[in-house]
Order: sequence, then C-alpha cells, then structure tokens
Amino acid sequence: MESFHNSIDNYLDYCAQCGKKPEKEFRGVFNVRIKPEMHRCAALEAAKEGVTMNQFVSEAIQEKLAEKGAVYG
Repeated sequence: MESFHNSIDNYLDYCAQCGKKPEKEFRGVFNVRIKPEMHRCAALEAAKEGVTMNQFVSEAIQEKLAEKGAVYG
C-alpha cells in the first residue's frame, strides 16, 4: 500500500513541476438526467433487445464514440 501512495505522490509532484493538472480518475459510474419520455423509450427498447439499461446506454455511447473515431479502452 505504501508503494501505491508513493506512486501517487510522485505523480502529483511531477504534475506540479510540469504545470500540468492531474487527471481525474474515472470509475465508470455516472448519473444521466434525461426527459422521462426518453427514459421510458430507452427502457422499452432495452427490454425488447433483452438487455439491461446499463448495456443499452453503454452500447449507445460506444456507437457515438465510434462515429467520432474516438479511441478508448
């Protein structure tokens, strides 16, 4: 655990020396606020496809990223 803390401290020191802002950690969990009608339609479509809302939204984001040529993962 000490080596982990040292790594973080080193990273923060490096960022301070370079004048760079440390990157935020992304956990893969976030809230999305949409219109209730859109929520209902998405839930119905997910059910038709036999997938969860998480899977449905994740696939929609993947498709949008692919359109933009974004590289992730």
